[in-house]
Amino acid sequence: HGAGGMICSSCSDTEFIRNNISFTSRWGVHVRNNIMYPDVTSTSSRVKIEYNRLTHIGLETDDMGAISTFSGNNDDALLPSQSSIRFNSVCGATRPATKGIYLDNCASGWDVSGNIVLHTGKMQIFIHSGSNNLISSNVFVSSNLASAKAGVTLNNALNCNTTSNKFVNNIVYVSNVPEAVVQVPPEAIGEWDRNLYYSPLVDLATPVYNQTALSNFSGLKHTAPKIPFHALFGGWGTWRNNGFDTSSRVALPPFRAPEEGDFCLKNISPELSA
Repeated sequence: HGAGGMICSSCSDTEFIRNNISFTSRWGVHVRNNIMYPDVTSTSSRVKIEYNRLTHIGLETDDMGAISTFSGNNDDALLPSQSSIRFNSVCGATRPATKGIYLDNCASGWDVSGNIVLHTGKMQIFIHSGSNNLISSNVFVSSNLASAKAGVTLNNALNCNTTSNKFVNNIVYVSNVPEAVVQVPPEAIGEWDRNLYYSPLVDLATPVYNQTALSNFSGLKHTAPKIPFHALFGGWGTWRNNGFDTSSRVALPPFRAPEEGDFCLKNISPELSA
């Protein structure tokens, strides 16, 4: 309750493990550096955020993440954190600008693996100008809220040399009509492949086109798909032809009962092992 569930500033070698956090006004778990302030130079490195369950997070705050990290505002912030966000469950951070996992202000060097993120207000994961982050083996399920923008978003809006981020072996389930499934500048990518995508609304590999322009991503003004796969490249085929998701697929993930809100995976099946 209050500002958030668990908040820590300049707390290296700290573990947040096996907690149940619910009904917070702001963050569920928030870890930050203080290197952006002139009189404080300590950082948060080698932090573990693992095996936590978060529900009904950010009930009074929009721009935040259920699990959130904050580094700084320039290249000085790009210190390798050697930290992890793994095996957490996030469900229900539904205010219009909330994110499930939010690597904020150049947060870099994080291992984000094995998490499940359901029903967030805007994005399932947002990497805000960070580098050398590994996003692997997660399940991201979008909400059906009108505020939802994109399942996976990475931008380079700050003075950071954003590069070498990896997004591999993830499941992205799109249950709304976002601006795009993926919004990420290609220069920020180290590897983006072996993922599984699906929407019950439309075949993401052959999106439905209309005359709506994407005006909120890099100033684009051209005609865009209703559900473009990527905000810059447009369709699935063009995205893959540029070298991304070449071994990924658009197919129904092996969830037990997604129509009933059960996004647990069945036993390992050909959909995941192929």
